Amino acid sequence: MLLSGIRYSLNNIKLNDIMKLQLLKKLSSKDIIEIWKSKNNEKIYSTVMNSEKYMKIKTNSKICKNFIIPIKFNENYYNIFLQFNEKIILFTSLDYIHKFGIKNTNPIIYMTFYDELVKTHDLILLRTNILNNHLNKLQVINLIENTLKFYLDFNLFQWVKLFNLNPKQFNYKQYLNQNKHIFNI
Repeated sequence: MLLSGIRYSLNNIKLNDIMKLQLLKKLSSKDIIEIWKSKNNEKIYSTVMNSEKYMKIKTNSKICKNFIIPIKFNENYYNIFLQFNEKIILFTSLDYIHKFGIKNTNPIIYMTFYDELVKTHDLILLRTNILNNHLNKLQVINLIENTLKFYLDFNLFQWVKLFNLNPKQFNYKQYLNQNKHIFNI
């Protein structure tokens, strides 16, 4: 398991710690989305999804907790390892894992799914915290969007399943070549 030492503290962050939940519940979905997205800055990327997508991601991530996503970096690419941990996705550099080991590697990014508004507004609020300057904001947005694509799209999820359930059959070069259009590399 990745980052077992900080897992407990991250899992205890509730939406009410960030925003006043009782006030949010009184607003329309449109207003909540607007307010939530206005919280974006250089270290935070916020977005939303509906409960159907969230349930699909939740189901898929229970089966397949780990994956790698390449990120365009200058003229080349850089591999990010991700791991689902309940309502959080932890992201770190694959290079860091090779250098320090999986249990001693710190995240460079983490994303939290807040589901407190699912019953009242059919909204899941997603908040990505950028912990260092390893990736720029655009790279982080691409990383998050691609992560969600691979866990939501049936065909793309086959790569995630192969990586987790049959890793000896996972061909990284084939994965990269067949998905270059997604990664923009």
